[in-house]
Amino acid sequence: MQEEIRIDVLKIADIYFAAHEEYIDIKQKQYQYQLEHQVGFNVPSNLINIKFRIFYTYADKNERLLDIIVENVFVIENLIKYIPVPNGAVTPENMNIPSEALVNMTAMCISHTRALLCKNKGTTYFSAVNPPHLDAKAVARNFFGDKITD
Repeated sequence: MQEEIRIDVLKIADIYFAAHEEYIDIKQKQYQYQLEHQVGFNVPSNLINIKFRIFYTYADKNERLLDIIVENVFVIENLIKYIPVPNGAVTPENMNIPSEALVNMTAMCISHTRALLCKNKGTTYFSAVNPPHLDAKAVARNFFGDKITD
């Protein structure tokens, strides 16, 4: 059984949003989405910053139609316990944050991003485009690799 750790949310902010209506092709109705993330650590302050991005394109084009980046800042007490390189470069590869905590933070990032995307797209051409329902464990496994266990 994995250790349970408390995760507090310090900040949620939509730091970028764009609806590129100039790329609209009214003949196209098929959108695809992609996910990106960026993780940062401030070990002395017990902070993990995850920037989570969802963007949409047409299936056969590269122009980003709808794009949002949401910054999520989490507090994990005694973060140094899970980071073996306190004075070095911390990366997801050299951290030891329990799998369940990574999945929970990913789930919160997904939820926050979906909510802010819905809020922001409401007055655009893309108001009917629904944010994807995502499996947090699958997304976390994609982002954090073998750090996610079953």
